[in-house]
Amino acid sequence: MGYENITFEKDSVFLVTGGAGFIGSNLCEVLLDKGYIVRCLDDLSNGKQANVDLFLDNPNYTFIKDDIRNLDVCIKACKGVQFVLHQAAWGSVPRSIEMPLLYEEINIRGTLNMMEAARQNGVIKFVYAS
Repeated sequence: MGYENITFEKDSVFLVTGGAGFIGSNLCEVLLDKGYIVRCLDDLSNGKQANVDLFLDNPNYTFIKDDIRNLDVCIKACKGVQFVLHQAAWGSVPRSIEMPLLYEEINIRGTLNMMEAARQNGVIKFVYAS
């Protein structure tokens, strides 16, 4: 089953957190190919600059290098956005056992920040990928 028939208003604005990662950058590519406006929020702690560089020439693409642990950053990133595709997280169970507080801060607090920012900005849909 493909998703090629899913469409949104042409001026829809999407925020992709973790947009420099594998899944996030592929989402950015599909959305940009369909002509939507895309903001990518990523601190590049796991994502790749090369994934961002692919889209920098596209006028519908904006890259925000920052951290979802900062609520103010999340609120600003969500301004004018209709759809949030939240991909930002740290994986790896072994590393999460070694650094549980950091993982909690990024994966839980960061997600709560994004949800609160979306709520404050009237985002229509928030899609969380786990």
